[in-house]
Amino acid sequence: MNLHEHELPPRVADHLGAVAEPAERDVAAAQTRLMRRLTEARAASAPRRWWPALATAAAAMVLALGLPLLSGGNDAFAAALERFRTFRTLEMRLQHHVDDRLLQQAVVRVNAEGVTRTDVDERMSIIVDPVHGRLLTLMHESRTAMRMTLPATRPATGGELDWLEELRRFKGQAEALPQRREIDGQRALGWSLSLQGQRVELWTTADGLPLALSLPGTPGLRIEYRFRFDLPMDPALFSSEAPAGYRLAGPDAGR
Repeated sequence: MNLHEHELPPRVADHLGAVAEPAERDVAAAQTRLMRRLTEARAASAPRRWWPALATAAAAMVLALGLPLLSGGNDAFAAALERFRTFRTLEMRLQHHVDDRLLQQAVVRVNAEGVTRTDVDERMSIIVDPVHGRLLTLMHESRTAMRMTLPATRPATGGELDWLEELRRFKGQAEALPQRREIDGQRALGWSLSLQGQRVELWTTADGLPLALSLPGTPGLRIEYRFRFDLPMDPALFSSEAPAGYRLAGPDAGR
């Protein structure tokens, strides 16, 4: 998935083209509140063996000084990367905002095997199944399923999640952002990092639960992914077989 273009996978975008509708607070006080929240969060949760107390104290000090961080040098950022590496299911809500108005929304779901399902409104679903080498497009209004075989040279990850794979293997530098946000009712810390050569912002809770990934855009345009991890999901959502009641069409209709 090309973060710079803020778009769905190329094969998915081809299908969507036919249906898509054309006071800053005092920094010192904010940092003090942040360190207090970090302390309270640690006291309220069971200690994690890979988060030693020394690393916690060092991370809080770096945050207070506003210095750049290396991945693994701060509990929250390191924990966020671990969530991306070990999820069983991941739901990503892709939102396009123009002047704070929601223009378009899609939902991308991923399972541990790397199968992805993209739902655009209630009109279309696209399942990319690198395990079985198939792509299935479901047009819900007409109850039509179009299936095609993926090229044998396609990457094992399916190609659409290159940015996610890069994030899961991230060893570069991430900079703690001084500002804070509230996302879905939760206070969020921000990290600026580079993925696929572009700066993005990853927002997490104080204990490292990823909440959102924001992408820069033109003035007035905001593109953001909202994350939810390990939700129970019906395995049928990720099937690349045409569901009952859908008429199979396309190049692989007879297979």
